[in-house]
Amino acid sequence: MLSLNQKLAQQLQLLPQQILYQKLLQLNNLSLEQKIREELDLNPVLEEVPIEETLQIQDEERSTSEAEIGVEETEDQYEEAETFTIEDFMNDNPEAFSPDYQSEDEEITEIPTPEKQSLNEQLMSQLRLLNLSPELFRLGEEIIGNIDEDGYLAVSLEDIVKDLELFENIKIPYDQAEKLLKQ
Repeated sequence: MLSLNQKLAQQLQLLPQQILYQKLLQLNNLSLEQKIREELDLNPVLEEVPIEETLQIQDEERSTSEAEIGVEETEDQYEEAETFTIEDFMNDNPEAFSPDYQSEDEEITEIPTPEKQSLNEQLMSQLRLLNLSPELFRLGEEIIGNIDEDGYLAVSLEDIVKDLELFENIKIPYDQAEKLLKQ
């Protein structure tokens, strides 16, 4: 007897680089320094750059980029920009944390919602786009007027054609009425 089985499985695999990062993150400072020394010894392409030299290179890059931009800051201004106190981060206005708080600077704006058209209005606008004779246009209005809330035709097409002929003296062949209904 034949049988059909379906199996769904998920498998999560770490990349070698992710495994290395994970191992390095678990190391304490001393172990990390030892690991770095070990890698420097094993890999001849790697070289150790003293921290002072790295900082000097970063400062040179920063100064050249500032010169390119045309912005020059003195070192005092730079140090001032980097020093923050706890008061800088504290909010003097505790009311700002309440959900109904409205800042004085903020303007209250409502999102404009588009006007919703009913089904009858949409169908009437589509009917106007058709290039119809006045008789067929009137038939279209009658058809749209006889559509119920659920979008179904409440009266048969044959009855609508008969009513138009009887009350408004508009005679339209049934096949033309059916063609208009399908448009």
